[in-house]
Amino acid sequence: MPNRKVRHALVQYTTHDGTREIAFRNEVVDFPQGEVDRLEAYGALVSEGTTLQRPGRMLALPVSPSDQEVITWVIGATDDEVRALAETRPELAARLDDAKAYIVAHTNSVTGRLDAARTVAADATPQAPPPVDPAADPGTVPVPVTDPNARTPEAPTPEAEGLSSAEADTIVTGNAKQVADWIAEHPTDANAILEAESRRAAADPDKPVRSTVVNAAAAAAGHTQ
Repeated sequence: MPNRKVRHALVQYTTHDGTREIAFRNEVVDFPQGEVDRLEAYGALVSEGTTLQRPGRMLALPVSPSDQEVITWVIGATDDEVRALAETRPELAARLDDAKAYIVAHTNSVTGRLDAARTVAADATPQAPPPVDPAADPGTVPVPVTDPNARTPEAPTPEAEGLSSAEADTIVTGNAKQVADWIAEHPTDANAILEAESRRAAADPDKPVRSTVVNAAAAAAGHTQ
């Protein structure tokens, strides 16, 4: 499988051994075939030999940009550039705000998951016993002392598996209020719903990402940190 270069500002993907990683723009990665198919559907990857424009030189958005193109543009833009574009192209102002809300919610969700994973890894790290000096008493075999009142540390509880892509895709077929209400009741799955909403919009250009859903997910992300 040929390597792929990341075209978006960053992508999150599953490696060949099942771990979750993040790759940044212009980075060449050996993606599993399933991840290549998924990310190429969003225009997030190019061939390894493709030369991407240098960071800092913003491309102009097309006349009728897709939701993914708006989100990608906002990721690479400064706040001043976003404000300037909203002033010169007021028809994009609401979509730029929605894109910023989506990025904040997505970033908060990813950060929360990484922090939780680091906490579990730190708690699971075994502590080495103190060194024993046999010269202190050559005739004595050191015996570890066990405190009968000490509690055995509990193994970290594995994080419950979230929504599958198919389940999330089914949920976003509802109207915006139904989806927003579902997110409010299941805030830990907000990121999965955002990804499904993006897939739904990408599949039908006449049905863009709904701001009600994005704002609900952004609010949910603020309660799950």
